[in-house]
Amino acid sequence: MQSGNFDQVPAEIINELIDKKILVDQSVDELADVLAENRDAIANEDKLYLVIQPTANCSLGCGYCGQAHNNTLMSESAQDGLIQFAASRIRPHHKYIAISWFGGEPLMGIKAMRKISSRLRKLAQEKNLGYVSSVVTNGLSLNNNMVEELITEHLAYKIEVTLDGTEEMHDQRRHLKTGEKTFSKIYNNLKNIVENYSDKILLSIRCNVDDRNLNNVPELIDLLHRDGILPKVMIYFAPVHSWGNDAHKHIESKKYWSQKQIEWFISLNEKNIKIDLLPQRKKNLCVAVDDNGTLIDPYGGVYKCTEVTLTPTYNNKNGKNIHKLGDVTIDPSDIDYASNQFGGFNEVDVIQNFPCAQCSLLPLCGGMCPKEWVEGRIPCPPIRYNIKERMLLSYAWNQSNFDVVEDEAKATCS
Repeated sequence: MQSGNFDQVPAEIINELIDKKILVDQSVDELADVLAENRDAIANEDKLYLVIQPTANCSLGCGYCGQAHNNTLMSESAQDGLIQFAASRIRPHHKYIAISWFGGEPLMGIKAMRKISSRLRKLAQEKNLGYVSSVVTNGLSLNNNMVEELITEHLAYKIEVTLDGTEEMHDQRRHLKTGEKTFSKIYNNLKNIVENYSDKILLSIRCNVDDRNLNNVPELIDLLHRDGILPKVMIYFAPVHSWGNDAHKHIESKKYWSQKQIEWFISLNEKNIKIDLLPQRKKNLCVAVDDNGTLIDPYGGVYKCTEVTLTPTYNNKNGKNIHKLGDVTIDPSDIDYASNQFGGFNEVDVIQNFPCAQCSLLPLCGGMCPKEWVEGRIPCPPIRYNIKERMLLSYAWNQSNFDVVEDEAKATCS
């Protein structure tokens, strides 16, 4: 095949490779086709997606966080503008409204969340749309009453909580602003959710990883396994990135990080935890490129990225965030989407300015974080460095009788 002698390959194999787009006619502009597929998928996305920050407050003082927190709660005028904005963004192809509650710490803004949820659910009902939400939280407030409320009043289907390792490591990184420890309370809340609510809501555990806690990840996996949590949650490991600061500089080389990820996958597999080793086609990268998605901050500001709000680094000399596209408290319909610096990654003339245009993994990662590229960093995912190992592991783990067959073959040969 590499020499072009396709007539020597069985026709059924050739046809399957063509069907899977592994073999592509030389006349096809693959980059243009991939980006066109992405644009088409986004244009037909069936949800209106809103990331909402109900408060600028957070009780944690994580060292890698670039946000500036205060006790601002989304005002009534901002809430009014948000509802008007949401109504103006509904399109005929939308089937439901999806909300991601984000922070700061969104549950510190629960009073605003209650009002907003009620009004958005009413809007969805009026427009004959479905409604669903998810919550990204530090986990400190997840007592029974809060979990019940999230499920019944906010129609949350998923809660995401961050653990940066086992107790000692986590408490060094994700402590209160006063320095007090948080692991014990968060962990007990997670155990309670797994025990009493795992049939009602999906629990996702994120571990932010850099050089300082890299070697603690296996211990966290062992702890979650020992306590029976691991089989009932989603877990993923994310390299710490810049949040308008230098947090990304605490990362070992991406190649080294990706090899450690393989070790974690093996550890999870040994505990009979299913891992999605092989990435799927990614057509809708993130809010930055999604015409159906927007972020609203606690002040009513409109953005297209979750990592620029509440971040003083991005304020100009007049104190205005350079990535702010508009304000729902002024005119919810007057949003300058054209000024979105991260939005052109599905256009050929934009993507060609970055290495993604020549990378065979573009269909799988979508180009990763546009913000990182624009700011001069390389956000390539681990699959750039460990896709071969992932493929080998996927093959091995899906061939449950491989060892038996191999042993039988050896016996026959002998």
